[in-house]
Amino acid sequence: MKKPKNFIPDKSKLQEMIDYYSGVIELLPDEPNGYFNRGFNHFLLQNFIEAFEDLSRVIEMESDNVTALCLRGFAADRISKTQTAMEDFTRALESDPFFADAYTGIGLIKLRKGSFNEAVSYFDRAVDLDPDNEKGYLYRAEAFYRQKNSEKAIPDFEKVLDTRPDLYDEIIRKLTNCRLRRGIELVETADFENSVEILNKVIETWPSNADAYLHRGEAWMNMENFELAAEDFNRAITLDPAGEAGETASELLEMIEDLL
Repeated sequence: MKKPKNFIPDKSKLQEMIDYYSGVIELLPDEPNGYFNRGFNHFLLQNFIEAFEDLSRVIEMESDNVTALCLRGFAADRISKTQTAMEDFTRALESDPFFADAYTGIGLIKLRKGSFNEAVSYFDRAVDLDPDNEKGYLYRAEAFYRQKNSEKAIPDFEKVLDTRPDLYDEIIRKLTNCRLRRGIELVETADFENSVEILNKVIETWPSNADAYLHRGEAWMNMENFELAAEDFNRAITLDPAGEAGETASELLEMIEDLL
């Protein structure tokens, strides 16, 4: 699988925008737009304290600005002002109960607290309201991943894999772990064809994983494709000669030797 080209924000351009809006604020200190845009660029630069301060000025002028409330909520969450973040997301929903990012924000806080079912319910609402809500899918996938619910985590990780090149390595690692776990589950429930399909993807991404070959071999064996089973068992033995996967593969290979 080809890794997407990494997106690296142009920090110099963002700083130029911050400087520009600082000039706007000097000329128009009572206008919220300058503070909002400077705060937004600070947020993109991960200057979360400065973003929080600028967005606070916006909210002082426009208390029902749901975009500013949500953005400040995310900034607050990043600087450990969790209570403020929750209050901002809640206020945003009071002003606009259909604002998807506010549900995402509350879900993120629930996720960090380990309240996974609650978190999922908020992410569900976010993606229902906004099917392009990338963070909703990403964080919901993380919640499912922590619950070891691979079946539900996989499609969400797949949805954001190509849209978040900055997180590609982390996403592909977790997606591959989920696929491996799910492939094993499918073998155990005798869904052999689907297990082969998903374990093929694991091997494509992680060709040195002995467990993937072992369990795909089990699937082939149960489908009475003994030649492919033997190939996978031998590969598992090669990759993990002294480990559990290699030992199990050796035992299974002995069982089918007379059938080859």
